[in-house]
Amino acid sequence: MQTTKQPYEFLARWDKSGKLAGAHIQWRYVVTGDDGSVVTESATAAEPIGADTAFPLSDLLQQVTTDALASLASVTAERDALQAEHEAAIAALVAERDALAAQIAANSITNT
Repeated sequence: MQTTKQPYEFLARWDKSGKLAGAHIQWRYVVTGDDGSVVTESATAAEPIGADTAFPLSDLLQQVTTDALASLASVTAERDALQAEHEAAIAALVAERDALAAQIAANSITNT
């Protein structure tokens, strides 16, 4: 069996001025059997992060950045699709308006 310690949850706090005021980490211990199956896992209580804490902050920040960029790309694509749909709907309404105006003009000429 093998026990590994992995980051589980990270919490950061900022004060009213926007300065980082503190951070905590919870670790997850995972016990795996010889065949690689998970035997048990548990999370620790939150502990303050200090200079002596072995926490892979660069890994966390890289993942947060990657997730944020992926989310931005997804939201941007959704926005662009909605904008195209909106523009197509406006073009259809303008075309319908113009067709109705042409009908009204044609009826006005024949009724005079």
